[in-house]
Amino acid sequence: LIAAAVTFLLPLYWMITGSFKLQTVTMAVPPEFIPTNPTLENWTRLFTGPWPVWRWVSNSVAVSLLTVVLVLLISSLTGYGFGKKKFPSSKTLFFILLSTMFLPSQVMLIPLFLLVRALHLTDTTLGIYFAMALPMISSIFRAQPQTLEACFSTPALPAIRLGAANRQTCQKGKFQGMTAR
Repeated sequence: LIAAAVTFLLPLYWMITGSFKLQTVTMAVPPEFIPTNPTLENWTRLFTGPWPVWRWVSNSVAVSLLTVVLVLLISSLTGYGFGKKKFPSSKTLFFILLSTMFLPSQVMLIPLFLLVRALHLTDTTLGIYFAMALPMISSIFRAQPQTLEACFSTPALPAIRLGAANRQTCQKGKFQGMTAR
């Protein structure tokens, strides 16, 4: 296990320490595993050179954050629909959606590209944000107790404010003896 960890972490260590070495030292034989004369020259060239590094960083941050928000939003809505609502062919559609998770991601590249192209999202930032991870949250909604869903009906809102604890209290409006929390 330690040998596997070293094997996987050695390239990362080499990359980080290499950023603090001059290029000639990085290519030297035998290699220098611990920099004897660390320098920030590579980092200053990176940030003061002609490359738009801050634009790359801001694009990466924007894509990451928006993707997380969209995946959470779409997955939550889809998961709730599949987990709590019954509609015609819901099991069939969920099975189809779930079966796509068993396919390697490379198999989904062409259909995903065709979908993005059909939506006219190619060569756009929104096309990058397009996410596929929809069915993952449905298990959370399936595990959610029915009492919580029952308490969100409009007549039961006063029961929520009073701290109603069970489904019968929410649905039948038995509010006697409850005190506000």
